[in-house]
Amino acid sequence: ASPTSSLDKTCRDLKLLQAIDGPATTSVVRANLGLTWRGSQQAASLTIRYIDSYKNDEVASFPKIASWTTLDANFQHVIPGFRRGEVSLSFGARNLLDRDPPPLPSGREGIHRYNLRPGFDGFVHNIKGRTVYVRFHYRQSE
Repeated sequence: ASPTSSLDKTCRDLKLLQAIDGPATTSVVRANLGLTWRGSQQAASLTIRYIDSYKNDEVASFPKIASWTTLDANFQHVIPGFRRGEVSLSFGARNLLDRDPPPLPSGREGIHRYNLRPGFDGFVHNIKGRTVYVRFHYRQSE
């Protein structure tokens, strides 16, 4: 058995994005930290996903959208020699702890200024919540 880890980080150049697309909400830093254990026929992994806080570009009275951290988990079992091939069965969950994305307040500034994305920012976050999955994969031997 062997444990491995990984760290992915994405930093965005806001000035470049705004020059190309115009002003838009976006997090400057996103990071994923993964830890994987592999055995001869099993593997397990945990991934922490982080999105940094960022400026709300729509309502000045609610200037900041909070950071968001979620946890993903996966377990895989491989069955070699199954009908002249190999079967792998995986199950896991994205957003295992069912964390809601940070709220995007709806409100108004002045007379006509409403937040165009009430609830959450779908350009940066997703609202799917915990997603449980099962995967079955068969690979035939040559």
